[in-house]
Amino acid sequence: MCLAIMRTGNFLPKFIAVWISISLLLPFLAVSARANDKATRNLLAAADRGDVAAAKSAVSAGARIDDASLGFAGADQQPAIVAASLRGHAMLVGSLLDWGADPLATEKDGYNVWHAAAFQGRVEVLRVLIERNVDGYGLHEDGMSPLHRACWGRLPRHTQSVEMLIETGGRDCNEAAADGRTPLKMTRNPRTAAVLRNCISKQDAATMQKDTPQATH
Repeated sequence: MCLAIMRTGNFLPKFIAVWISISLLLPFLAVSARANDKATRNLLAAADRGDVAAAKSAVSAGARIDDASLGFAGADQQPAIVAASLRGHAMLVGSLLDWGADPLATEKDGYNVWHAAAFQGRVEVLRVLIERNVDGYGLHEDGMSPLHRACWGRLPRHTQSVEMLIETGGRDCNEAAADGRTPLKMTRNPRTAAVLRNCISKQDAATMQKDTPQATH
């Protein structure tokens, strides 16, 4: 029967065959999409808790690792790596990077993992980012760097974050914002101010020594 139809040229056009194939696939694609949606929600919940095992399970189940859409990440639209960074879950931040998370992914206002960690004074997250030489350090569109954000904080962990960025991360303690202000001009934390003054004194001494002519014998 089929052969007879084909021989006479009365066979279904290709587009109808394709349409039938798509129609058959649609239910399976819908099921897969729902599974990925659930996995993405599970990943974001795990990022909030710092649960590495649950996050790994979610990624294995097809979670969209950088998804920050309103329907999944809530009003702040934080991708998993930013959410984990803000909450200080350093081990999870490292794992997310291992699993392919984009360090340049941002929340709704454009802040990435560096800015999130510095703003909240998450020293161990900053250590992970520095040791892995992660991309994304720089001025935000508001003209501020992660170092500046750490300087704003009043807690001891903010001072420790400033020390981490300068001593381990190699950031300049006179790093200027877009408006020309330096970290010392921004901070209201006396402990942070002391760290910055000490750093500036060392820089000045090194510059003076470099500029001083060496005596010849």
